[in-house]
Amino acid sequence: PPRRPTPAVSISAPSPTGSLAMANRLAARGKPTVLYQCPSHFWIHVSSLSAAVFCIAYAVFHYWNSVVHPPEGLAWYVPHLFAVICLTMVSAGFWFLYSTAFIVRRITAIPKTAVPASYLRAGPGNTMTPARQALLAALQESPVALECEMSMLVPFLPTKKVIAAPSEVWLPFRFQAMPLASAAPAEAATPQGGGGVMSMITRPFKAFGRGVNGAFLGLRRGLLREGFAPIKVKGTRYKVDITSGNLFDKGRAVDALLPYRP
Repeated sequence: PPRRPTPAVSISAPSPTGSLAMANRLAARGKPTVLYQCPSHFWIHVSSLSAAVFCIAYAVFHYWNSVVHPPEGLAWYVPHLFAVICLTMVSAGFWFLYSTAFIVRRITAIPKTAVPASYLRAGPGNTMTPARQALLAALQESPVALECEMSMLVPFLPTKKVIAAPSEVWLPFRFQAMPLASAAPAEAATPQGGGGVMSMITRPFKAFGRGVNGAFLGLRRGLLREGFAPIKVKGTRYKVDITSGNLFDKGRAVDALLPYRP
């Protein structure tokens, strides 16, 4: 008989029952579980901040020397043209600056017993806004809460932490379908004790090549904003690195826990 074609494997959205089962599984661990952690963005910060500083410094210099204090004998329209150029350069500088802002650094599942009591009930002096009422209702329905850490606009400052229920984190993608889930951890080029003398000689050069390649890739990503996907936490839009990083259970846990809303 003719051989039947193998059906394509599709990753569907988790059902409410599956989401609750995963939440119960994570809560049974009795300790916080890091579901996602982004990689180092050092070179992305270097490229984006360097470009932002250059654009803003260029705009300030030419605004002061060509618009506020134009040289003698300069045509009347030249300062106006430089004003447009300076405005464009400032806009480009802030665009580069925002490249490294509001990136999700870590998503941690916390058992509800470990969540601060102020998030689970309305204590004295707490204002019961509609957003807080929605958070309390969502946390009462889930045995775990999510602690999301996001980078701020100014680099090297402490991350912003937001406590949210799983239903308040929206994913327009599935982590299992991203390159992050299929990326294998970096391994040594050859096992210890094997490969011969030539392998030992070339090993430092290969490591140097990987480092240079990672640096250039980070510089390009900082300028072009490559490799990021949107994510919403309590209605606020952030971005998450989908190229590399650490995923708990290869992304199956976070995909089962969070609602998929394309």
